[in-house]
Amino acid sequence: MDVLRKKYQEIEVSLRNPGSSPYPALGSSILCLGTCIKGLQGKPGYPPYIGLVAFSAIFGGSSWIITQDTEHGSSIATSWGIAFSVLFAKNAFKSLKPGPIFLTSWIIGSTGCYASEMWENLVA
Repeated sequence: MDVLRKKYQEIEVSLRNPGSSPYPALGSSILCLGTCIKGLQGKPGYPPYIGLVAFSAIFGGSSWIITQDTEHGSSIATSWGIAFSVLFAKNAFKSLKPGPIFLTSWIIGSTGCYASEMWENLVA
C-alpha cells in the first residue's frame, strides 16, 4: 500500500509542477516523431521531415536531461520550443489544419511550462 501511495504522490507532484516533469517534452518528442510521415509527404502546415526528426530527438533528449537535472533540462526544452515556434508556427496556423495547429500548440504549451520553471530557477 505504501508503494501505491508513493506512486500517487509522484504523479501529484508532476501534475502540480509540470515544468519539472519530463512528460511534456516526451509528448513533444512523440508528436514530432508521429508526424514525420506527414512532413515527408509535404502536407501543408507540417514542418519538413528533417526538422521533425531533429526536434523529436532534441525534445526526447531534453526529457531525459530533465530527469537528471531539472534546471538545465527545462532551459533546453524552453529554448528549443521557442526555436520550433519561430520556425514553424506561422505555416501551421496559416494552413488552418487541425494536425499542424495541435502540434504547434502542444509545443508552445509545453514551452510555457518549462519557461515558468526556468524563470523560477532564475529568480530563486
